[in-house]
Amino acid sequence: MRDMQDEFGVSFNYLRAWRGKEAALNILRRDDAESYKVNHVYPDAAFGICVQHLAANLKTRYKDFKGPLKTYFDGASRSYLLSEFHHHMESIRGLNPDMHRYLVEADPTKWSRAYFNGRRYAIMKTNIAESFNNVDRKARLMPVGFLVEWLRALLQRWPISNGM
Repeated sequence: MRDMQDEFGVSFNYLRAWRGKEAALNILRRDDAESYKVNHVYPDAAFGICVQHLAANLKTRYKDFKGPLKTYFDGASRSYLLSEFHHHMESIRGLNPDMHRYLVEADPTKWSRAYFNGRRYAIMKTNIAESFNNVDRKARLMPVGFLVEWLRALLQRWPISNGM
């Protein structure tokens, strides 16, 4: 905010900046539910569910999500072979049929390696935040306006340089 004041002579507080950002995001995504519908904007894009967030949801939803259930879920999400995936899912079904149903409804093509049909680029192999932390170290020192422009350029360049 100080950068904007120094550079453009505009004065505002944090709440006003936050509301402006939220208003802009709502214009872009129309509403919260719409923001999850990636395919209408990028029809050829591969979309996945973060396994860590799915595991956090399972932990909240199912109190017995520990020990063997967690081990089988980790195995199902990380296995490359369909036979391995199905073995882990059957084990989950035997221990907790409701969790099995939840995982099937979450669509394994979105969270399991065995079913994921999208290409995995270098930026998808680890947490996206970790990837950004590695490339934006010098950019963090930039004023906000320049930082946003640098990030925009990076996000346009990144898929091309990773073989998209």
